[in-house]
Order: sequence, then structure tokens, then C-alpha cells
Amino acid sequence: MVIGKKTLKDYEFKTIEDYFNYIVDSQINGNSQQVKELFKKLDNGQKKTFFNYLKIMECSFDYTGLY
Repeated sequence: MVIGKKTLKDYEFKTIEDYFNYIVDSQINGNSQQVKELFKKLDNGQKKTFFNYLKIMECSFDYTGLY
């Protein structure tokens, strides 16, 4: 799957970074199943971008159970 403009609009996000923040916030709030579901919607390129985003933003993120 791929996160495109329609999906971003459905979530009321303006950018893919907003979606990434939603994943991180979901994990902070303890919603691990939601994190997994949101992550699975990313295509391989977006997953790489997400990991780079975490690195740039210096986010503490638990990768356990994403795959």
C-alpha cells in the first residue's frame, strides 16, 4: 500500500510528516496495534523515509513488532 494525498486528506494531514508524527504519537500513547497498522500502510520507500525522519527528529521509537 502507499500513503497518498487521499489518505492524508482522510486523516486530515497536510504532509507525510504529519502521518509519521501520528505513528510516533500512537506509540507514545501505547497504541502498538495502531502503530503496526499505520506502518503497514507505508510502501517500502515511505518506510525508509520514515526511518530517516525518526533519525533526523531524534525520536525514540521501538521498532519491535513492526514487521
